[in-house]
Amino acid sequence: MNVSIVGGGISGCLLALKFSDLGHAVSLYEASDCLGGICRDVQVGENLFFSNCQYLNVGAESHALFKRVEGVDLFEFPHRYGSVNDLFGDLVIYDDFAQVVVPGQSDVTVSDHDNNTVAERLGAYEPVVADALLSWAKRFGDLHNLDAGNCTHMQLGRVFYSDAVERVRNTKEESPWANDMLGLPRHLFEPPLAVQAAALPAHGYNNFFDAIHTEMVKRGVMVHLQAPVTPRMISGKLEFSVRKKKLPDDLKVWCANPTALAHLVTGRRLEMPAMSCFNLVATLDIEPEGVPVYYQTFLRDSPFLRIFKYDLQGVSKITVEGFDTGRSCGELITELNALIRRMGWACKVTSEHLVLQKRYTLLTLSDKETLSLLASSLAEHAVIPGGWQFYGRDEKVKAAFSAFQCAEASSCAVQ
Repeated sequence: MNVSIVGGGISGCLLALKFSDLGHAVSLYEASDCLGGICRDVQVGENLFFSNCQYLNVGAESHALFKRVEGVDLFEFPHRYGSVNDLFGDLVIYDDFAQVVVPGQSDVTVSDHDNNTVAERLGAYEPVVADALLSWAKRFGDLHNLDAGNCTHMQLGRVFYSDAVERVRNTKEESPWANDMLGLPRHLFEPPLAVQAAALPAHGYNNFFDAIHTEMVKRGVMVHLQAPVTPRMISGKLEFSVRKKKLPDDLKVWCANPTALAHLVTGRRLEMPAMSCFNLVATLDIEPEGVPVYYQTFLRDSPFLRIFKYDLQGVSKITVEGFDTGRSCGELITELNALIRRMGWACKVTSEHLVLQKRYTLLTLSDKETLSLLASSLAEHAVIPGGWQFYGRDEKVKAAFSAFQCAEASSCAVQ
């Protein structure tokens, strides 16, 4: 079968490798001049930084596919993480749990609310917790219009009461609802959960995607860069073209941004509220430590969202993601140095670079309906959705490949 993949980000690259493994003829179309999308590194002179915390899960099919690519050098390590928050008074730094930690004694109650919006989900906790979470989360936008599934992206999917472990365990056992809302660190499960392994490209994502590009060409995958694909509806039939040249009428997989496609097919516009964000990348004045670590931050007066410390090019580096509130690079560095001292890290920033960006990662209730409608409508046009409605790379690729298998089976049945 001839398969055209639209979008050369990490999902599109994964599917191209998978389909070529299965013997299909694959063409990949990417609008920019290189593969990798949002995963590509931030480059400052000769210095490379990870743009954000994008791990590969060791043991997942995606990891296995990439690991077989010649020239890809993956560094594997234990997946360490934690959280920092001051939502309930003093600063709480907790290893092994990357969501909100509530200190002190509590009844650990979760009420039986509707679970459609972020506001409804967060409002299901006891008032002192709900108020703190809602107050912090409002920076993401209208919580009454954002789908509850965004809580996973916002790292608000579960809450851990650090001084009420037994009550957390008991409450989780009492109902599936509470089990979904309450969390435990890995070491407090009975028996404790193993620390999972993760992987990063040892030489950065730019080198990683260059090797994947070379591998695709070697396999016969037709890689088209600077090739934006335009969808059109002609006499009720969905067609695709690049600079007015029609793509072959074989199976398509749309891994690119679905905004234009959704409007064309469903007549509905995606809202996807824009978030003004920054990525602050910097070097640290310490020797490389070997194992990356990230901390989610939940701070009342700070724009920081995540702090990611890692080694790259033989240098200890840090990437901080957060909301752009107008603070200068110097102000952010001063705040970062103060925070990492409070976290007990014996280091400080030595050089830095600030990248401002717009992110479109949140879905409204209307968006969720539109993407669901789009996914179901594309089947009749021999187009596979790129799993946009799912959170997590492996989930997206799994959903896309499942839809591909169904389409392939239908095609064989017709023949």
